[in-house]
Amino acid sequence: MQVEHSILVNAPAERIFRIYQDVSAWHTWDPDTKRASLEGPFAVGSRGSLTPTKGNTVPMVLTRVEPNAVSVRPTTPSISVTGMAP
Repeated sequence: MQVEHSILVNAPAERIFRIYQDVSAWHTWDPDTKRASLEGPFAVGSRGSLTPTKGNTVPMVLTRVEPNAVSVRPTTPSISVTGMAP
């Protein structure tokens, strides 16, 4: 299953990327996240876990990290997090 959501943010990509790097604080800006953690650096291949507010904790792995890169929307860094079923 793949879920996507996007918003337009009036901030530099570097600032948004720094917010994404702080995985343990994801719950402070994402109302659907209860807890998140990452073992290791914010880099491709690093693994962690994500607990949604309504659901079970699932493992995750960073599959694409492009520091300060922008995607189709000019202020969105390009970061992919892939969840894996237990």
